[in-house]
Parts: sequence; C-alpha cells; structure tokens
Amino acid sequence: MTRAVDGYTISLPVEPLRSGAWPGYLVIGVNGEPLAPEHGFPARVFVPGLYGQYTGAKWLAELELTDDSHIDYWWKRGWPSDPIWVTPQARIDVAAPGRAAANVAGVAWAPPHGVESVELRIDEGDWRPVDLGTELAPAAWRRWRTTLDLPPGEHTIQARAISRSGEIQDGTPRSPFPSGPTGFHTVTLEV
Repeated sequence: MTRAVDGYTISLPVEPLRSGAWPGYLVIGVNGEPLAPEHGFPARVFVPGLYGQYTGAKWLAELELTDDSHIDYWWKRGWPSDPIWVTPQARIDVAAPGRAAANVAGVAWAPPHGVESVELRIDEGDWRPVDLGTELAPAAWRRWRTTLDLPPGEHTIQARAISRSGEIQDGTPRSPFPSGPTGFHTVTLEV
C-alpha cells in the first residue's frame, strides 16, 4: 500500500512488481532534478500503463506491506479494485488547412508496450497510416503527423492508435467510469 502525506492510499499487488511483470518505479527526480512538489515531491510510485488511481500515491510518506483487506480511496467510490490498464489512444492536436494541403498532427500512447502505428480516417473512409515521431519510451506519448490533400468542404477526421502488442484502439465511445475512456478522437476541418 502506498500512502501519501495527507493519508490518501493506493494499493498495488506485490508479485507483478517483484517479478518484473509490471515495471514499477519509486520516483524521486526527473531529468536530473528533484521531483517538483506539483509532481509528487518527495517521492511517488509510478507503474507505466496503469491509470493514475491505480499506479501509486504522489507525495509519498509510507510504503506498507499488507493483506488484501485494505480498501483504497477510489474503491470506496465505486471504481474497480483491480488495476485498470490504459488502452491505445490517439489525439488530434492540429488540423489546419493550408494552400496546397491540410496539416494534421497529434500524439498517441499505448503503454506499456508502446505505439506501433497511428492511422487516420477521413469522412468514414479507409484508415491510412501517418508518420510517427521518435519514441522516447514505450509508456510516453508519441508524436505523429501527416499532410492530407482534401477537396474543398467540411471533412471529419478520426485518429486511432495501434500498440506493439497488436491492440487496436477501441472506437466505441465510453465514459471514463468505471474502466477508462474509449472512442476515436474526431475533429471537423473546413477546407
């Protein structure tokens, strides 16, 4: 169990962390600097690929080995007790028409394995690949971009991510509660 300085707790199973099946970290600094207060100073627990309410406490005061009887903050509020993994997701941050073509760009992530590819769909057509930026880490956001030749008019653009493990982003819209959000990020572009 990880306990924050204000008493907030999050429990993690020990065995997948001990065996290395889950890459867990006790973070005390970033980029050679001590962890900033807004990011969890003096320390935080982080398991790449788990949603925040399952990955471990920020502003860490204590680690405690306990049995399965402990009830965490989010469990009391109806969220599942088992950790929830982030699913592949892509986001469109730029959709700008130009004189010759539209520039479209964004980010995607698919922790813990990383982003294999990102695809766009224009006006419910076929999915087409985009150019990926350099991967900083499998659990980090990965930039992507493309240029689209589109005829004049209004166009709907959707993005999806595919992980290295072969998982394709789920396009069915779902709210974050209780298992994390799904759906394709969709923007409308006027050319």
